Amino acid sequence: MIDDNFIEDVKARINILDIISSYVELKGNAESYKGLCPFHNEKSPSFMVNEKKQIFKCFGCGEGGDAIAFIMKKENLDFMDALKVLAEKANIPWPEDKTITLQQRQTAELREKLLQIHLIAARYYFQMLWNNVDKSLDYIKRRNLSDKTIKKFGLGYAPRSTALREHLLSKGYIEKELIESGLFVSRGTQIKDRFFGRIMFPIFDIRGRVIAFGGRVIDSSLPKYLNSSDTLIFHKKNHLYGLNIAKNNLTRDIFLVEGYMDVIAMHQYGFSSAVASLGTSLTEQQAQSIKKYCNNVYLAYDNDEAGIKATLRGIDILKINELSAFVLDFSPWNDPDEYLSNNSTEEFEKIISNSKSSLQFQIEQIQKKYSLDMEKDKITFIKEASFVLKKHSSPVEIETEIIRLSDITGLSIKSIGSEVYGKYFSPKQFEVQGMKKSNKVTEKNDIKIHKDEEAWLITEFSFLNYLVNHISEYDVIKNMLSKEDFSNEESREIFDMLSDKNLSDVVKEKFRGKNIKYEVISSEQIYNLMLIIKKNSLKMKINHLLEEQMKLDSSNEKDQRRLIEIGMSVMEFTKELDNL
Repeated sequence: MIDDNFIEDVKARINILDIISSYVELKGNAESYKGLCPFHNEKSPSFMVNEKKQIFKCFGCGEGGDAIAFIMKKENLDFMDALKVLAEKANIPWPEDKTITLQQRQTAELREKLLQIHLIAARYYFQMLWNNVDKSLDYIKRRNLSDKTIKKFGLGYAPRSTALREHLLSKGYIEKELIESGLFVSRGTQIKDRFFGRIMFPIFDIRGRVIAFGGRVIDSSLPKYLNSSDTLIFHKKNHLYGLNIAKNNLTRDIFLVEGYMDVIAMHQYGFSSAVASLGTSLTEQQAQSIKKYCNNVYLAYDNDEAGIKATLRGIDILKINELSAFVLDFSPWNDPDEYLSNNSTEEFEKIISNSKSSLQFQIEQIQKKYSLDMEKDKITFIKEASFVLKKHSSPVEIETEIIRLSDITGLSIKSIGSEVYGKYFSPKQFEVQGMKKSNKVTEKNDIKIHKDEEAWLITEFSFLNYLVNHISEYDVIKNMLSKEDFSNEESREIFDMLSDKNLSDVVKEKFRGKNIKYEVISSEQIYNLMLIIKKNSLKMKINHLLEEQMKLDSSNEKDQRRLIEIGMSVMEFTKELDNL
């Protein structure tokens, strides 16, 4: 058993700053470091690392903990695997567990042997490719892959030879272990290679270990693709091809594609967050893995009937796991690999910008079944589309789609809205709502929060007065608040001035004047007041976006893109608001 002493020894021998710095660019001093959070998208740093306490905390998404918690989250590992990673980094040998059963020990030993067999096989296939056996390297080069890309993904070639089997047997592995690996099959009294005459795509787990392979023929043989079956170390439903690389390159959201070559082509052309579901259908487990790294997914499955069905199933799976899906349309090309081989990356960026919301894609697929020139079809289409809209969770996307449906059918927003919302439909939802002012005063933890514009300034100035008299707390607070979170220009100026501690006396003079009104608050109240200011800022941003949304024309292509951008921003601000 792993006891607490071992865990504490590992934590004592590693420095959280060194661990996190390999993933995040950090800036700061001996007490506190900050950077952009690796767990959610942000423009201003809210991710803090305290070297003295050996902990991290993100004030944006709420993630926090020690080095083990960081590795668990970042690498998608359980506690024991994360501890192993850190133990290896600290050069601490993993203790032998004397309490496990004989069967458990045998299973663990077999798992290690299977991992070693796959590693040896990957190196062998790689060497065969670079030796250009059966002109396999020539074939890969014709697919426009660079040497760098080939090496990055560890591509190889499985020849028609018994050399791998003989090599493994010579190293002491037995035939039963070769069969358990899934790389060999039993044919009567003989052991045969599962893969031969195929380009080999190693499949890695999240820790970068080879656990399976996919193989593609280089001629017209069938089946075109052959994949490893499930083994002790590989269960197809749990893994995504390319995630071991993509997780460290998430400068944008994840692209979910269908095939190995789609992933590889996208990475080569700079879209390095592409992954593939191992098969045509996304699984619950794969969606949960994606959710650990991002909230939005671009679906880029093939443009054939099977790909469209897989996209629709993927949308449902992503929705269940609270992930937002957008669909790329690269017709007349069949897949991302084919598109990128014939078009520029700039053109592909345009496809991303013009991506459709999952809701629009679902309704467009329904529309294909009907002729909108026929009144009966039009009514049936709207009823079926409304059923989809009723189940959707985003009010912004629903309203955008109602407007679009009105444009393409000629039916009124009121009639479509009534079909969707029933008696709860209100045309006011589609009107620009002016911001209403109220003189109401609410109480929260004994802090008076004034809702009218003039009195709200007192709230902000009260907060700033506390801050100027406790300037040492500025470095922590600025990781949660920025000057843009303040509603008044003078408040923003004061907050900005406090970044230079030499100006704190100048700011104090401002508060001594008669032109600034404020209330004295205590240290116990400051955190709640900070949350209130942040929440007010987020609500203001959402309101401004919704006002802009109502002014846009959904039939205009440029406005459609902006409507999607607004929907995404509103969802992000709403999630941030919910996390406060």
